[in-house]
Amino acid sequence: MDSIGCTFNLNPMFIAAGLRVRELNGVSCMVAMDQLRAAINIMEDEPAKMRALDPPNGWGDYASGLEFLREVRAMCVAHPGDVLVVT
Repeated sequence: MDSIGCTFNLNPMFIAAGLRVRELNGVSCMVAMDQLRAAINIMEDEPAKMRALDPPNGWGDYASGLEFLREVRAMCVAHPGDVLVVT
């Protein structure tokens, strides 16, 4: 079982990229891959917009949020039959 963590402070950035991370709880990796890829594409295409959503308290930033999504997607690619657990 793989696991990865990310600060909740990046949630507004993920929502702006069209992804509600908590809604991935219980979703198969096969299904989540497309949603993650779409959010990654938006974040890569609109870095200035996303950086403007960096949390003011310094907990998390655009780079760490993008890396988090890429890592989760890579885990899904490696384990397409698994289910995501978001806590």
